[in-house]
Amino acid sequence: MLLFLFVLFPLALIIYFMVFSDRRLYPVVFIGAFSSALYCAFKAFFMFSHRLVPYSFSANFVYYLVGQSLLPAAVIYGLFLLLTKDAPEYKLRAFFPLTVSFYAVFLPYSTLSAYTSVYPAFAVFVRPLVYLSALTAAAVLIYECGTRFVSGKKGLALLGFAGAAAYLCIPAVIDSLYSIHAVTALVYALSAADILVPFAYLFLRKTGFLKKNG
Repeated sequence: MLLFLFVLFPLALIIYFMVFSDRRLYPVVFIGAFSSALYCAFKAFFMFSHRLVPYSFSANFVYYLVGQSLLPAAVIYGLFLLLTKDAPEYKLRAFFPLTVSFYAVFLPYSTLSAYTSVYPAFAVFVRPLVYLSALTAAAVLIYECGTRFVSGKKGLALLGFAGAAAYLCIPAVIDSLYSIHAVTALVYALSAADILVPFAYLFLRKTGFLKKNG
């Protein structure tokens, strides 16, 4: 049952490198996984894994936003941008392998530490897809808007960056609704939309449909 949780993100990285074949980004995968291992070790030794879940959407949203969705991705990518001196295109392409390798370690850890013996299907199957799709959408927006920013189209680029940040907030919204036992249909509908939108966009772009109609 836990196999999907462990293989999804590594499989996504394999597919990514099969498509782009950019060996220069291999070290980025190591950086993401290693930093995630350090972060998980810190949490294991110095923080409690279990928490009393309050029946409050806002309280849970802040918890998931800061601890598991937007902030971890923003911090690791922000440090990467600050500490590396590579070309802008390399930094833009690095977002996906960097964050996906981070969550390949972090998400299984956070799931296993949150439950004792019974792992709900949402946590094992739906939640990993929600996070992967959010990272995919953010990666697309960051790369496309980043190239516009470098070329001088800064206004439009900033809107795209805001869109990437907003998409990284979606997993926290879904986690928060699930944790307070909101309407199940709503949780799974939002999850389905979050999962389908970025991959539908990539499919339409790959087939050339968006270029023909845009």
